[in-house]
Amino acid sequence: MNKIFCSVALALCSAFALPAVADNAPATTTVPLQVIHVSGNNYKIGITVSVAGGPPTLLTFDTGGEGLHIFASQVGNMNLTYTNKHAKSAYTSGLVYEGTIAYAPVTIGGISTQPIPVLVIQKVYCMKTKPNCNAPSDPNNPSPVLGRFYGELGAGMAVEASTGLYTPFRAMPGNLGTGYIVQGLNKDGSGQLVLGLTQDNTAGFNTVQLNQVGTYPDGKPVFDDKGLMVNYTIGNFSETVRTAFDTGGDAVVNVWTNNTENLATTNNKMVRVRQQFTATLPGGFNWSFTTGKDRGVNTVVVAAPKGNKGEEVNTGISFFLAYDVMFNFQDGQLGFKQH
Repeated sequence: MNKIFCSVALALCSAFALPAVADNAPATTTVPLQVIHVSGNNYKIGITVSVAGGPPTLLTFDTGGEGLHIFASQVGNMNLTYTNKHAKSAYTSGLVYEGTIAYAPVTIGGISTQPIPVLVIQKVYCMKTKPNCNAPSDPNNPSPVLGRFYGELGAGMAVEASTGLYTPFRAMPGNLGTGYIVQGLNKDGSGQLVLGLTQDNTAGFNTVQLNQVGTYPDGKPVFDDKGLMVNYTIGNFSETVRTAFDTGGDAVVNVWTNNTENLATTNNKMVRVRQQFTATLPGGFNWSFTTGKDRGVNTVVVAAPKGNKGEEVNTGISFFLAYDVMFNFQDGQLGFKQH
């Protein structure tokens, strides 16, 4: 069992030592997010959680992923039950997490879920086709990825088909499980997560309805948060493309398209500078900037569609540095409000 040394980290201990339960959970709570500069002038969003009473642990915060993935070294033994199900989770960077599905309570901001499925990571490595993915040197005794992160918290609305993993936000007690807001992210390193939607904290958001695509284990609906069709105009390029609002993506806007308009790009597929970029979602937002080389702000990359997924856009962190985004599990909506 991992121990928390409160004499060293009193603030973290007070946040995690006495988790709230459903009967006394607040209607809403706010949790800090970290915007962390990593290699290659890129950014990652970090969130601190505890799993099965383990230590406060920094994970990447990924609204494009599903479920919680955490290194075995960071997992406690409180209400922890391992299954016999082995699983892998692979990412476009080439990074692969491999381990065992377990049921464990997840504590975020001092408030715990009931035991939910999580991937306890026992091995970390790169795909053979992408050997430079920043995996630890020893796959069987992994050090933190990018020197900081012990896994990932996937916050997307879907249930991962192969593992049954889903975001712990959906399992938070009471009103906290109705949804969340990613708020105030900026490149200086700050931002916050608001858990639990209320009339006050959702005021001013433009909301767009999502399609239902399934159900959670408790029978409540699952909505498609990656199916909204957004129109992108860049110079003479104009297409309406399915879009993922993804804090786990790179600090560029990735446009995977057949590009029949032959949009001007550099050799590394970046859209040339000084092009007017506009992304429009009716009833949602009208996001615009002039393309440049400032990652997280105005960098756009265009490439051919990946595999069988067809044309799509991944906003990466860039969109969240311009807009607050609300994920409403209860009503099946995404909401948008410009900073």
